[in-house]
Amino acid sequence: MRVIIVEDEKPAATHLKWLLNNIDPNITVVAEFDTVRDASKELPKIQADIIFLDIHLADDISFKIFDNIKVSTPVIFTTAYDQYAIKAFQLNSIDYLLKPIEQQKLETALQKLESLKQSFSQGNEMVEKMMEMLSPQKKIKSRFMVEAGKKIISVKAEDVAFFSSEEKYTFITTFDNRSYPINNSLDKLELELDENKFFRINRKFIINIDSIGQIYYLSTSKIKLDLKPAPESDTIVSIRRLKAFKEWLEQ
Repeated sequence: MRVIIVEDEKPAATHLKWLLNNIDPNITVVAEFDTVRDASKELPKIQADIIFLDIHLADDISFKIFDNIKVSTPVIFTTAYDQYAIKAFQLNSIDYLLKPIEQQKLETALQKLESLKQSFSQGNEMVEKMMEMLSPQKKIKSRFMVEAGKKIISVKAEDVAFFSSEEKYTFITTFDNRSYPINNSLDKLELELDENKFFRINRKFIINIDSIGQIYYLSTSKIKLDLKPAPESDTIVSIRRLKAFKEWLEQ
C-alpha cells in the first residue's frame, strides 16, 4: 500500500508512520507535504492508495487543495479538535482520525477505505460533496447573534475587528470596542468567515484586515500587529502562519 501524508506537525507525521508500520510493514510512505501549495503542486504527479490529510496546514486549511486540483485518491482526514468538520465527514461517510491517532481506529479506517474503493475510483464524489458543505467560499458568515445584557443583538461580520480565544471561551470585538462572547470556536469561524477579510494569525486571534493599524518586525521571523481597537494581549503572527499572512495582505 502506497501512502501520502499531508501534515505540518512533524511529531504527528512521525507517529502516523510508526502506527502504519505496526499495522503493516509493507505500507510505504511515498511522499510527505506540509503546505497546501506543495501538496497541490505534487499530488497529481504521485500514484498512491491513500492520502492522510490534516485539516490545518502550515499555509492554509487543506480544503483549498480541492479547489486547486481534482483528487481521485481516497482520503482520510485528520484533525485535533474540529467538531464541525468531523460532523460533515460522518454525514458523507468520509473517515477521519482524531488526534492523537489510535492504532485501532487507524486499522478500522483503512478497512473502511478498502471497502469504499469503488466509490473513490469514480471521481471521489463523497469528498467533493463534503467540500461543497465546508468550503468557506460556499458558506460565508455574514452576522452573529450575541447576548448584550438581557438583549440579543445582531453584529455584522464587517463590524468585527477581531475574534479572540481565552481559555475555553471565544469573543467578538467590534470596531467600536465592544466585546461579546459567542459559542463558535476559532476553528469553526476560520471555515465560515470571508477569507479575503479575515485571517487567523495564531491560535488565539482571527483578525479583520481593516483592524490593522501598524505592522512591526520583531525579528526576521516574527511580526507584531497593532490593532484598532487594541486587544489586551499582544497580537503576534505565528511563525507557521507568517508566509500565508504576507500573501493574504497582498491579495
